[in-house]
Amino acid sequence: MALCEAIGLTRRFGGNAALQDVTLGFEPATIVALIGPNGSGKTTLFNLLAGLLRPSAGTVRWRGREITAWPPHRRCRAGINRTFQVAQPFLDLTLSENVALGLLYGAPAEGARRRRDALERAQEVLGEFGLAAKAASAARILSLGELKRLELAMAVATRPALLLVDEVLAGQSPTAAQEILGHLIRLRAQGVAICLVEHRLQALLLVADRVVALHQGRVIAEGRPEAVIKSPAVLEAYLGEPGA
Repeated sequence: MALCEAIGLTRRFGGNAALQDVTLGFEPATIVALIGPNGSGKTTLFNLLAGLLRPSAGTVRWRGREITAWPPHRRCRAGINRTFQVAQPFLDLTLSENVALGLLYGAPAEGARRRRDALERAQEVLGEFGLAAKAASAARILSLGELKRLELAMAVATRPALLLVDEVLAGQSPTAAQEILGHLIRLRAQGVAICLVEHRLQALLLVADRVVALHQGRVIAEGRPEAVIKSPAVLEAYLGEPGA
């Protein structure tokens, strides 16, 4: 049984279908790369899986149970969390406070339940993402790349079983990007399922076990990275020429 399944997901905005009949599953301890041109439906799929949007048709199942109607906070407690293409931490809170919120309110029942404990653990999590030195600073002082790393730390703090990562490498230095990829690999080794949206295709090829390609809201290819990248449908979607 897949950890999480999207079954026939469709989402319409007015007369436009941003996602059309998408079916895919996520297994523990795997990294799935989600690729496609801008506007292909990647963020819409994340929003449907995380509960920020309801599908126009189709269902979402979690550990075999239908959760299509569950709100985001319930999915987070169950083990589904995400980052955003534009990072959205609480800018007036410190880095430690941002991460502690995930520990206090987003983690499973056995997570931290006292503010002091959460703040101590938050310092450790921030250290894993190279942000410990700024733990007491307000999030608004951070650069784009640091905001991305903070939001990833916030998501990891909730102890997700499925982590949806949206363009976290944007704004990162080559060294920071490699460190983030290394952290994702370690999470996979711990059994976490990861779905990764990223435009740096070479980076994806280094870590992905499976690639799913979207175009105009539909899955056009799925499988091993080297096969999907060379797929005529994928080449046409990116380059405009079949087999180019």
